[in-house]
Amino acid sequence: MKRDEAFTGLEAALVLLAFIVVASVFSYVILGAGYFSIQKSQSVIYSAVEQSSSSFMIEGDVYGLKNSTSGNIDKIRLSIRSPYSVVPLDLNNMNIILMKKDSITKIKRSSPVLSETYPAPGYWSVIKKDEESSSLSMGESATIVISLTEDLELKSNENFKIDLLPSLGASVSLSGSVPDNIHDTNILY
Repeated sequence: MKRDEAFTGLEAALVLLAFIVVASVFSYVILGAGYFSIQKSQSVIYSAVEQSSSSFMIEGDVYGLKNSTSGNIDKIRLSIRSPYSVVPLDLNNMNIILMKKDSITKIKRSSPVLSETYPAPGYWSVIKKDEESSSLSMGESATIVISLTEDLELKSNENFKIDLLPSLGASVSLSGSVPDNIHDTNILY
């Protein structure tokens, strides 16, 4: 008489071992995917913290300076401050957009961005800063002057909007209106 019980037990043990090996490979793959998603989530969180902490704000009033020839406003002067930024704001990579009723214009950045004099028409520059670097760190402030070309000059009662767009972090917008009577120095915002 031939007995096959031992072979059946051996076959069952082999099948059990195969299931254990497959389950361990499957769990390794699941754990690897979990670690990958945790790392991805961590990098997204760090990026969000970096962007949200790279902020600045308008400090004080925004002034419009009168062009003595045309009688319109040809320069806009404003101060920005970085109250609590973890990552310094790079002023070399900031863009400024001027919007009027009929136009949207990107104002060019002067080179170098830090200057002791007003920029040429159609350009903007930083004329005063706490530190002599082109980045705005926590607690620092900077004064920006936007010099407008003749066709972009602001006339009395004209509405405008200026967007300050940093390379990292949230943008800042300000809307203003030119007063009826333009003086040498006017508060626009």
